[in-house]
Amino acid sequence: MDDSQLIRDQFIESATKSSKALAQGDHKIANKQAKILKKLVEQMETGVADKNILVELLDHENIGVCILAAIDLLRINYEMEKAEKTLKRIVSMDKTKMNTVERLRVMAAKIQLKSWEEKGYVNR
Repeated sequence: MDDSQLIRDQFIESATKSSKALAQGDHKIANKQAKILKKLVEQMETGVADKNILVELLDHENIGVCILAAIDLLRINYEMEKAEKTLKRIVSMDKTKMNTVERLRVMAAKIQLKSWEEKGYVNR
């Protein structure tokens, strides 16, 4: 397995564990996973790992993974249009078919998107 695949798998695993921990109210695990995700994204941002890993994850089956990938892409100013499009798609999804954590993630995505719109980084 190459480094990109390993980082991709680690991102998915940490994002999934983070969602599960938040659903269970285990902020200790959620915070630990957030630190892991931050380090992975830093590797991508500094060129140690390929930023396109995050782009690939915009279409992941897990909504939490998609949202975190999109937010991180916006934060590192890479493929911002794709990230914006993903967040808008997720925000417009039918929330009645989502579990509580997914709905919370969507709400966070909506807030993040609005913040970026107000700053003029993405289009309204």
